[in-house]
Amino acid sequence: MRVFLCVFSMTGYGFIDRNPIKRHMKILAFIRNWTLPLAMVAGAAGFPVIGFLSPITPYLIFVMLLLTFCRIPLSDIRFKMEHAWLLLIQIVGGMGVYFALVPFNVLVAEGAMVCVMAPTATAAAVITDKLGGSAASLTSFTILSNLGTAIAVPLFFPAIHPMYESLGFWAAFFMIFGRVLPLLVAPFVMAVVLHRFLPRVHRKLSAMHRASFYLWAMALMIVMAQTTNTLVNEPAEGMTEI
Repeated sequence: MRVFLCVFSMTGYGFIDRNPIKRHMKILAFIRNWTLPLAMVAGAAGFPVIGFLSPITPYLIFVMLLLTFCRIPLSDIRFKMEHAWLLLIQIVGGMGVYFALVPFNVLVAEGAMVCVMAPTATAAAVITDKLGGSAASLTSFTILSNLGTAIAVPLFFPAIHPMYESLGFWAAFFMIFGRVLPLLVAPFVMAVVLHRFLPRVHRKLSAMHRASFYLWAMALMIVMAQTTNTLVNEPAEGMTEI
């Protein structure tokens, strides 16, 4: 117990305080500043239970995107040339990593490709805003990145990793496209509709934009639980997962 308290004291929070209000405020400040590491640890430690929450992950992503899109005025969403270059690096770089690693290990190559090609995190705009950056510019790239990925993934994945022998390329393309695109486009369309026809609701959602960071932490906790479950229950693939 003494070691535990010393660690928190070294972080500068000083939880040992006689004033209960100050102590509670310091604990809340610690949780806010260490949300993501705590979410990862909680997901890994509680994977037998948290793993059952995986069905709600798409809904968390939907709400995160909706809050992010409501935060930024439509007039500030402008696509620039650097956004196009970043998207090109994201997609072409993902394919390049795959072809560079596939001679050594197919699973590692596919995992590395997914890591590079994955779209920008929806909570990135919140973090950028906290750091004093341009949340509008990053939101513009988030939209472009997600749309580009929604198109690139159905094009490339069935070609390099056939899903079923009886399922053709175009059938796989439209199946993945139909699952990915609505989840990414629907929040943007809803944000536009709310801004046009329900401005009061749009303003309320805009005021809640910081909640997307904590929703992302919840989604990260669930993903960590799923990954830990794979490592524990499928030890043969443990090194590949790591």
